Amino acid sequence: MAHNCKRSEDEPSTEPVFEDKSRLTGAHRYPVKHLCIKTSNNEPATICPQSGVCRQKKFEPVFFNNKPSQLSWGQAKYHKHLDDVTPKNIRIDGVSFIYEHRHSLFHTYEEIFVREIYRFEAASANPLIIDCGANIGLSILYFKKIYPAARVIGFEPDPHNFHLLQKNLLQNPTLNVSVDLIKKALWTNNNGISFQAEGSEGSKVNEQNTAGSTWVETQDLNELLEGFDYVDFLKVDIEGAENQVIPAAKDQLHKVKNMFLEYHGKTDQLNQLNRLLNLIGEMGFSVYMTTADDSIQQPFVQKHSKNNFDVQLNIFCFRP
Repeated sequence: MAHNCKRSEDEPSTEPVFEDKSRLTGAHRYPVKHLCIKTSNNEPATICPQSGVCRQKKFEPVFFNNKPSQLSWGQAKYHKHLDDVTPKNIRIDGVSFIYEHRHSLFHTYEEIFVREIYRFEAASANPLIIDCGANIGLSILYFKKIYPAARVIGFEPDPHNFHLLQKNLLQNPTLNVSVDLIKKALWTNNNGISFQAEGSEGSKVNEQNTAGSTWVETQDLNELLEGFDYVDFLKVDIEGAENQVIPAAKDQLHKVKNMFLEYHGKTDQLNQLNRLLNLIGEMGFSVYMTTADDSIQQPFVQKHSKNNFDVQLNIFCFRP
């Protein structure tokens, strides 16, 4: 089986080149520290440059171009070496989008377009989807790809992210239909709130109004849901504000069929997580959870993350 990635012969190489015909069915040469290939039984593997040993390993599928929605090896290699400041444009499977942060690109794209963690079965061809925390728009672009006739309402309070969000929808005109973008933060009222804008790295509500924060408009989620009889999908990724917003909207959550909730908390906030899960259960949802970010590699030693949150969980809420 020939490998589907090629390197130009005149491409500059600053790292050792490895060639192992006994293990590579295509016998290609790549200047990389760990060579991502597939073995003869079609399993992902890596060639260690120090030992030359081929070890099978489950790689992130975003690096294999097995289906159109995945980044090619060349795209991944090129974009991972770019800076995190300059806006970059990338086109994959007919979808174009602008991004700035490489880590966010790989992580978010792999979750949304490759693993399709937001995929759901709608009751009609034109479901209502509310995206709270739309960021730069990858989730909205995905929703419009799987349900072109869907009505999508996207909220994003970060001014810089909102600018990229608008651009990403405008440069995909076939997907920018029945989409409403609103520059507001989801909160428990419509009075506005202090907000810490950090771009793609996780902007968040700042109730303490500390230095560097700005004032943004807010949308009461409970009031928003009052205006609809049925919501097919509610996505809530609002960097910790879910712990206030979801309880405040409990009287309207019965209208929601599917809800994705990204939980953010600290290791010593178990009661907060328990209250949130109990509330979700009381609303009639079944729940499945996965980790959203392994920010603590050695929890018995480290105990707290250097990031804003120690614990980040993907909570998938659906009705039986």
